[in-house]
Amino acid sequence: MKRILWLAIAGCVAAGAAAGERSAPPALTAEAIVAKNVESRGGLEAWRKIDTMAWTGHIDTDKSPAALQFLLELKRPNKTRFEVKGQNLQTVRAFDGKNGWKLHPAKSGGADIQPFDADELKYAQETEGLDGLLIDATSKGIKIELEGTDQIEGHRAYRLRTTSRSGMVRHAWVDAKTFLDVKYEREVRNRAGQIATVSVFYRDFQVVQGLKLPMTIETSSAGAKSSDKMVIERVALNPPLEERMFARPHLPHSKTKMVTVGEMPQVPLPRNPPAPPMSPVSPPASTPATDSPPGSATPR
Repeated sequence: MKRILWLAIAGCVAAGAAAGERSAPPALTAEAIVAKNVESRGGLEAWRKIDTMAWTGHIDTDKSPAALQFLLELKRPNKTRFEVKGQNLQTVRAFDGKNGWKLHPAKSGGADIQPFDADELKYAQETEGLDGLLIDATSKGIKIELEGTDQIEGHRAYRLRTTSRSGMVRHAWVDAKTFLDVKYEREVRNRAGQIATVSVFYRDFQVVQGLKLPMTIETSSAGAKSSDKMVIERVALNPPLEERMFARPHLPHSKTKMVTVGEMPQVPLPRNPPAPPMSPVSPPASTPATDSPPGSATPR
């Protein structure tokens, strides 16, 4: 299944607005755009009060005959757990801040528990937590540059280039009117070892206890014929999340990496969690490269 993606909303521009688009917008610096983005999402102090977050909802994908239910849990500073269930299907991907593990259907009918591969681990370690790339960017060591403006689904958006401490480059687009995140891109390596670009779109923002969050996240990768859509139905802020939820399960009675969780159909599942709440949200994220060609992400 491709990475988790978002519901497309067509942009409609009136004649007067279109004329405005042709005019040169007021000059803004990257710092000013980021400040307005943080403010539009609820403000820095409000986000700093959030230590944990949980999303529940469903994933629409053409690889499964029915929507898959998901639970995405995020905990500061950088812990993620993404679980998907559908019929007799179950998959889990988790990162405890240092190590990652994944439970996927096995060909034998059981399930494999395996560690993240090198690319997955690097991406998880580079994820900026539940508030994403732009909030508290300076303290995270992220350099942000304004590259220009683009039309994203009929709306003008600022294109920001972000560079992490390690040199990882990602792009984020911020709506020039609402200053909310609208798009995020990063490069991933697919199963064939080729580098592909994963695009994540954020839509349908709603206010949740003072924070603005996207309720729909759609992810696609370059060359893919379809995308995946993650629809968030409920959001919990600061729910109690124990550390053991992110730790790899201990199987004392198993000498292999196999564990039975019921009969599992061979349905491709997200390789990475969606990106966290905002450009990258990561993620979880996750939201977000595909197992075999959101994405993020990503959601992380």
